[in-house]
Amino acid sequence: MAVKIICGLGKGRYTETIYGFQRDGSFQPIAIPGAEGNKTRLCAVAVVRHLIDTGVVTDRPEMLLIGPSDTIEWAKQAGPWPEGSSVDGSGPSIWEELSAVAEIMPLPMAAYDEMTSANLWEMFGLLAERLEPGDAVAFDITNSFRMFPFLAMLAVAFLRVVRGITMQGIYYGNFQPNEPTTEIMELGSFVDLLDWTTAAERFINAGDGRPLADILTKTAAEDQKRGLGNHIGLTAAAETVEHLSEAVLMAQAVDSMDKARNISSLTTRETFSGTNVPKYVPLEMLLQKTRSAFSNLNVAEAREFENRHKSMNAQVNLLRWYVKSNLWVQALQLAREVIISKTCIVYGLDMNNCYERSRNGRVEAARLLNASLNWKFQSQSTPGALPPTELKPFMSAPDIEGLITLWGQAEKFGNDWQIDLPQLRNAVAHAGFFPHKLSGSQIKQLAENLIAGVLSYFDPRPKS
Repeated sequence: MAVKIICGLGKGRYTETIYGFQRDGSFQPIAIPGAEGNKTRLCAVAVVRHLIDTGVVTDRPEMLLIGPSDTIEWAKQAGPWPEGSSVDGSGPSIWEELSAVAEIMPLPMAAYDEMTSANLWEMFGLLAERLEPGDAVAFDITNSFRMFPFLAMLAVAFLRVVRGITMQGIYYGNFQPNEPTTEIMELGSFVDLLDWTTAAERFINAGDGRPLADILTKTAAEDQKRGLGNHIGLTAAAETVEHLSEAVLMAQAVDSMDKARNISSLTTRETFSGTNVPKYVPLEMLLQKTRSAFSNLNVAEAREFENRHKSMNAQVNLLRWYVKSNLWVQALQLAREVIISKTCIVYGLDMNNCYERSRNGRVEAARLLNASLNWKFQSQSTPGALPPTELKPFMSAPDIEGLITLWGQAEKFGNDWQIDLPQLRNAVAHAGFFPHKLSGSQIKQLAENLIAGVLSYFDPRPKS
């Protein structure tokens, strides 16, 4: 695998030191062939040698050397450099030392007196142009200038998506004056913060928990490999996120409420029970935020008639969440069912028996709502007409009139056509194969208006 080393370059005092890593409580120096005492003044040289020693780099790598044009020219100079940067006033230039370990590809930026946001965008553009899909990259930010370390972090996150690059590390030589050795810190794991944040945000705002579940699964595998003791809890958290996501995206209201019961386990002592790992602190914070976002769906007895008001609260909360997340297909499906659930509660039908058609309260509620709506339409030309005998008990029940009106509320579209909530739900379910063609934007607008009516009926609390 070809690896590109990206090295930010700035003017400064480059002092020889022994670079290495802290491993298992001891300093392990990086061997620099041909260098006395394994010393080098350039962390980039040590990084290349490290990648070679670990088998990441097998061929002579390409090094993208990025910096202002005057700084790159300065790096080519031998002898006493400006600002006292030379160790002894003689010897090879920085360019020559880097050329000994890599093929240098300079990426000169326009010279500037004061860095601006335009310089940052120029820097980013230079990197993006030189990186090809599938490239593996390693950053050395030790001697970089100004904002380059910050940009490197963002560039990695962005280019992993648009270029499909893989990251081999972000390295920083933590040089301390008067110390004979310098520890190299690998900072690439901090890019994980962006991945974790994006994944958690995607789950919270859109219900798609697959990226977060994947991260938790990967973290669990790493944890188990290192023997940190948290892999069981992390694996369980991954399964919780994945199962809740599937239920929410498939618009399975009851299953969503059942799965939400497990959301409290995301950040318990069982999840992070092992060694105190600093890296887990931000991950635990994100899981706490996720738990809070879905906690209002946690209704343990959502299906039981005795807890019908809690069930209605949970259904309406899920409907609000779908609307907030712009998941209009799921919102349309659930909005219809919310009206039916309320009708079952008001009229004493079993809203949970969905398996025996002859005893299915939901089917009966929908039939009575449709029949009542049809009678009201047909009787408009007959003032004072009474409903048929079979509809009298239903239509005279408390709160039923409002539910019938809600069921039949219609929105205009096109050339004086009207569509109500059940019809719009059916139109979406038929994937566009509907007598009246609706665009995606029309469906969204109609859904917003019709569902707003449903939510206003239940606001601020479901009516008893």
